[in-house]
Amino acid sequence: MTSQKKFIHWCLLIVFPLLICSQISFAGLKTKWGKVDKKYLRMTAFAPDTNAAAVKIFDIGDLEIVVSRRFELYFERHYQIKILKDAGKKYADIAIPYWHKDKIVSLKAHTILPSGKKHKVKKKQIFDEEKKGNFRVKKVTFPQVVPGAIIEIRYKLHSDYITNLEPWVFHDEIPVLESRVELKMLPGFTYNVKVGNDPYHLVKKSEEQYSTISSGKPSITKKFVYTAKDLPALKYEPYISTMENYRARVDFLILSYRDPYTNYEFAKDRQTLVNELLEGTHKNFLKPTNEVKDLVADIIGDEPVRRIQIKLIFEYARDNFDEEMSYSAGAYVRRNQKDVIKDKKATNSERNMFMLSMLRAAGFKAEPLLISTWENGWIDPVFPFLTQFNRSIVAIKMGSRFQFLDASKKLGTMHNLPAEDLTFRGLLLKKDAAKIVRIPNKGIKSMETVHSVVDLNSDGSLSGKTTLTSVGYAAFNRSIELQKEKAVSDFITEQISGDIEGFEVLECDSLLKPVPSDTLETQFQFKTGEVAEIIDDEIYLQPLLYFVQNENLFKSEKRYFPVEFGYLAKWVELNSINLPTNFEVLELPEAAMVNCEFFTYRYTIMKTPGNERQLTATRFLKLKKEFIPASDYHRLRNYWSRIVDGDQQKLILQKLPN
Repeated sequence: MTSQKKFIHWCLLIVFPLLICSQISFAGLKTKWGKVDKKYLRMTAFAPDTNAAAVKIFDIGDLEIVVSRRFELYFERHYQIKILKDAGKKYADIAIPYWHKDKIVSLKAHTILPSGKKHKVKKKQIFDEEKKGNFRVKKVTFPQVVPGAIIEIRYKLHSDYITNLEPWVFHDEIPVLESRVELKMLPGFTYNVKVGNDPYHLVKKSEEQYSTISSGKPSITKKFVYTAKDLPALKYEPYISTMENYRARVDFLILSYRDPYTNYEFAKDRQTLVNELLEGTHKNFLKPTNEVKDLVADIIGDEPVRRIQIKLIFEYARDNFDEEMSYSAGAYVRRNQKDVIKDKKATNSERNMFMLSMLRAAGFKAEPLLISTWENGWIDPVFPFLTQFNRSIVAIKMGSRFQFLDASKKLGTMHNLPAEDLTFRGLLLKKDAAKIVRIPNKGIKSMETVHSVVDLNSDGSLSGKTTLTSVGYAAFNRSIELQKEKAVSDFITEQISGDIEGFEVLECDSLLKPVPSDTLETQFQFKTGEVAEIIDDEIYLQPLLYFVQNENLFKSEKRYFPVEFGYLAKWVELNSINLPTNFEVLELPEAAMVNCEFFTYRYTIMKTPGNERQLTATRFLKLKKEFIPASDYHRLRNYWSRIVDGDQQKLILQKLPN
C-alpha cells in the first residue's frame, strides 16, 4: 500500500445516524484453498517461455468496503506460484508492504510438493520488517521450496483509508496464467474505474447486475469482472524508462457516498488539492523572506542580464546544499526557507522550491511544477491525486513560453532538465488556475563527436590521437562516468575505448575534472594490440573504433513495450587512417546508408583528398524519434541490423610486392 493512498488524510470516524450497514465488494474468492490441478504439479517447464523460472498459476483478489459507523476496507488476495527452476526459488520469499496504520488480520501459506505433500508455513517464518517512513513489510518464508513445488498464500488486510484504492496489477515479472478481479458496486457510491497500460487489450471486462437490499430498500447492484489470461513475463528490455508503465492494471477511485442520511465526499478535485498544497507545505516558499532577498542581492550583484541572473541563482541552488535522502517526501517539502539556509541540506524538491523563492526575490515570474520522473512512471490525468508526482521543479514564464529548471543534479546545467524529467507533462501549481503543461523535448539534446588520426602498423596494431567532444546530455553522462573513475586514463580505457583489444592510454589530460558544463572535450594519445587480422599478405581492419555496433541492440524478436530513447541524440566518428608503408588498399568497405523514420545512418570510407596514403572513415548516426511504439519495433529492429552490417565491414589491405 503506497503513500499515494495515504498522504491525504480525512476523518472516517463519523457516526452515520440510522445508516444500515452496506458494502461494495469484489465477489468472494472462488478458488479453493489447497486445491491444485494435477497438470501443474506435473509441470516441469513452461512451453510458451522455456526461460521462465516460475509461473503464477492464478492471482485473485477480493476487496470489500463496509459502511457502518465508518468506512472500512478489507482486501483479500490469494495466489499460487509454480517454481520451475532454482532461480525461481526467490519467488518463495514473499514481501507484503502495507501502511503502518493498516493491519494484516489473517495470513496462511504453505508449500505443495510435486507429490502433493503440503508443508505449512509456521508462525516463526512470518515476521514484520520496518521500512523507512510510514511503511512496514510482512515477510513470509516458505519451507521445502524446490523446483517443481507450488507455493500458495492467502491473506487479508484491513484499512480505514479508502479514498484512493490500490490498483489491481495483472502483469508480473514471471508469466501469469490468470489474473482476475471482480468489483461489486452498490447504489450510493460514485466511482471511477479505469483500465490502463493495456495496448494489446489483454484485460477483458464483463458486467452484470442483480437485485439486492441497500439501506433497507431494494436496489440494483452492478458487478464488474476484469480478467486477463496468459500474460507474458515482463522482462527488462533496452531503452525502457520503468516497467511500471507497462503493467496492465485497473484503477479504482471512490468519489463519494450518498444515501438518505449521508452525503460524503471522498475524492477532491485536482484544483482543490493544488490550492491546499499551496496553502500547506509549499506556502512558505512562495513569498521570499528578507534573508532570501538579501542572499539573492549578493548572488546577482550588479549583473544586468536576466538570463545570467537565472544562471547564477540556479547554480547557487545546485551547489550549496547537501542532498537529503533520509526521508521520502517526493514532490512535497518538509523544510521551509529558513531551515534550508540553516541546515544546508535539501531534498530535490526542497532545493527547487528554495530556488523558486530566490527567483521570485529577483523579480521573476516563477511557479512550482509537479512532475513524475522516469523511474516513477507516467501520471494519469484522470486521477486527481498529487501523489502521482514525485518531484517539484520550477517553471519561469519567459514571454509566451515557460523555461523549466531542476537543480537536483550536481553536474546539471540550467539549459537541460535532467533527462529523467522528460516525461511529457507536468502540473503547473497556481491557485485556482492549475493546469497540465507539456514539457518540451524537441531537437537534438545530446551530441558526441570523436575525431582520430591513427597509424595502422604492419603488425595489425594502431597508434594515434583522439579528440572527444560531448555536448548536452552526452557531456553530462561523460562527467558522471569520469566521476566514477579514479583517473582520467581509467575513464578513457573503461568508458570510451570499450572492447578495443590491448587499448592503452599513452598521454591524456590528467587535470580533466567532472564539472557542470554543456560541453566536455578531451584529447588523448593511445596504442592498441593487434586489432587487425593478418592472413598471409593481407590485413583485415574494421575502420571504426568507438561507436561501432558489434550486435543489434534489440535482440528480442518480439517486444511488448515501446522503445524509449528519452531524447534525440547524434553521434559522429571521423577516423583518418594512415596506411603502413608496404601495404596498399585491396578493397574498401561499401558505403552504407539508412534513412528511415526512426534514424539516419551513414558510413563511408575513401581515400583522403591530397593524401594517397591515408583513408578517411566517417560514421554518422542521428535519432529522429525519442519514443517508438511497440507496433514499430519489428521495423526498427530490422533497420538497426543494417547499422550492424555497415559497421562490421572490413577494410582489406594487401602487401606490396618487393
